[in-house]
This record gives sequence, C-alpha cells and structure tokens, in this order.
Amino acid sequence: MAAADSSDCSSCASPCFGTVKAHGTHVVVCGGVDVALLSDSHVEKNDTSFVGLLSSALKTCGAKDVKLTLCDRETGPLKPSVVSLRTMAALCTLLAGMAFVFAADLIPNVYARLAVALATGVGPALQLTRQAEQVAATENYEKTDEATECLVFGRHGRRATFRVRRSQVNDFARALSERDASVDVPIALPPFKPLDSHVPSKVILICTHKARDARCGRAGPSLVAACRDAAKEVKADVAVYGSSHIGGHKFAGVAIAYPAGDWYGLVTQRNGEELVRCVVSGERYSSKFRGNGFTGEGIEEKKKVAADDF
Repeated sequence: MAAADSSDCSSCASPCFGTVKAHGTHVVVCGGVDVALLSDSHVEKNDTSFVGLLSSALKTCGAKDVKLTLCDRETGPLKPSVVSLRTMAALCTLLAGMAFVFAADLIPNVYARLAVALATGVGPALQLTRQAEQVAATENYEKTDEATECLVFGRHGRRATFRVRRSQVNDFARALSERDASVDVPIALPPFKPLDSHVPSKVILICTHKARDARCGRAGPSLVAACRDAAKEVKADVAVYGSSHIGGHKFAGVAIAYPAGDWYGLVTQRNGEELVRCVVSGERYSSKFRGNGFTGEGIEEKKKVAADDF
C-alpha cells in the first residue's frame, strides 16, 4: 500500500482521520511488563504502582496537557550488586593471605607480616564487606523506592529519558506541569537530569491492552511482532513497544509514531512492514493516519470539511 507525505490530510482515505486530541507532552513509563497480560483495565488507577502514583500526582498538579502511558520497555540496572561486592571482598582476602604466606620467609617479625597482609588486602576487603552489608541493609528500601525510567516526548521532535524514584513522583509531576510544551527547546524538567542512555531515533507505541479492550488485545500483540520483525529487517534505529491504552480502541490496532507524534488506526499485522517503512523514512502512512497528537492536526481539518459540507 502506497504511503504519502501529505500536508493536506483533509483528503486522506483513512476512516479514522480526525480522532486524536492534542496534548503537549507524552510520558511513557518503562514498566518492563507484557501489557497484554495485565489484569488492570485502568493501569493509572492502580495506586500501588508507579504509573498510578504519577497519574494521581499529575491530576493534583492540574497537568491536563500531559498524556501518560505504560510500555513494555525495561528499566536499566540501578545499583551495584551485593554479590559482586562480596566477591571482591573475598578476592581481596585471598590475595592478602597469599601475600602473607609469601612474605613469611622474608619477614621474620610477625607484626611486620601482619602489616603486609593488611596493606595488601584485608583492609580493602573489610571496607568492601561493609559496603556490601550497607547495600543489603537498604535492599528493602530500594525495593519500595525503586527507580523507573520514563520516556518523555514533546513537540518539535523533542524527547528525553528520565529516571524517577517513587519518592520523587510528586516533584516529577510538578516539573511536567510547569513545562512550556510550546517552546522548541530540549526537554528540561529540573531538578531531574536527562539520562545519557540512548533513546531510539524512532519509537512506535502499539496498544496491546487486552484488559481495557479485547480488540486491542487481539490486534496489538500480532502487530507488535510484525513491526519488530520489520525493524530487524531494515536494521534501523527504531524501537517497537507494546503499551497500555492510548485511545481509540475501536480503531485497533492503534499506534503512535515518535518523534513525529503521528497516530495511526486500523493497522493490521499485514500493515506492520509498511508502517515501519514509513516511520523510518519519515513519511506518513496516510491511509491509516488518525491525526497528530501534538498539533491536533486532523481534528481541525475534519471540522473544516464538516463545515464546508454543511
């Protein structure tokens, strides 16, 4: 099916054209879960989850211009391993013992031998062991205050990744609510600093939220698989994530392409390759185009067409 990069979308053939409301910022929480298997129909209402806490905080801040979604991307490693620290401690102790044995014949004084052993490893070993115990002692706190990565997409192709702890959710929501989404500048949410970790140049979100609507549960997973296969074939810097409800499940499969912010509907498994090709090349898949989530493009054109027809 041919794609078209057209600015006059009032003539698009897509039956779901003009069905996207504009927003200024889209926060995609990296939950590392298969959304298709979630039992929650409204993930934002689960007040024990990071998404639920952030959703509640955004409402408190009055951040109506922020869209929130959960995706199956993993959050990266957060802290040093207790096991690795203990292993290093054991290695230091072993090296100290070896030094002690080899130094025994050369150093007749027992106190001098002890000094050599301490200098070569026992001291660092004890320090590392203490560090390991401190990490272990705070392990329960880390579990309750774990950090989560959030992909933040904005207008003008802007995007960034932030790592937020549960204890920082209110501050993060406040920073999002105070952000001026209309300005074409890098996304800044002080005091949070963007991660240096790589953000794919192209991202495709596909709703797989079966608990919210069975249609997305049927169409979404197969479309995700098709798009991931297509992305491997083209070997481009594009990531495909299954997501929670993004709106318009009657148009399943539904997808959003970033950084453009274009929304698509009625995309089937057979359309996966074409969708990826269009996203990678920067074209618009016109026959599946619903509108643009940042500009509201589609809604206004549809109103204009309706007015002209009237």
